[in-house]
Amino acid sequence: MVAAATERWRSKQLAGLLELLPDDQRAVVRLAYYDGLTYKQVALALGIPEGTAKSRLRLALARLRSLLDDELRTALS
Repeated sequence: MVAAATERWRSKQLAGLLELLPDDQRAVVRLAYYDGLTYKQVALALGIPEGTAKSRLRLALARLRSLLDDELRTALS
């Protein structure tokens, strides 16, 4: 029961942080992680080069990491 509640909380937190990403980065993250597409499939779905899909995903993950770090620091203060 606690694990399920924790998972729901995590999902809500992550969804909120995803909304802070630029639209192009958010789209790549959703396709890659929520829909399970490869870089190539993401690129095709969005009509962008594969390298652009990779770059956007790297940027998005770095931004999410930074946002999570900020959130953790705030929670521990």
